[in-house]
Amino acid sequence: MATLNSRRSSLGRTARTEALLLTLCDPPRLSTAHLDQLICDFERTRLPVASYYAHKCAVPALFPRSLFSSLATLSGDSAASRLLNDGRSVRLVSWADGEIDADTLETEQRLSP
Repeated sequence: MATLNSRRSSLGRTARTEALLLTLCDPPRLSTAHLDQLICDFERTRLPVASYYAHKCAVPALFPRSLFSSLATLSGDSAASRLLNDGRSVRLVSWADGEIDADTLETEQRLSP
């Protein structure tokens, strides 16, 4: 799995990194404003910061250094989501557009001009 391997590779080069921003490559309505909000909330709280939609914490999310070792051991498509929803303190940033999934033909047709 390419994304899992790239995540593990990135975690291996984090000597001075305070946090890791993890996102998918295909959310059609992901904005820099939303990513900026995740970063600002992390800088203020130093907690994991997750996008909140569909009644759960999900990516895009920002993980502090203290969770890097946990991230490195995860596998599967929803591994980061499981880590964000395991009961730990997580700062939530509401993102209704996160429910829009570009992986379906129906959504692609709805988003097309």
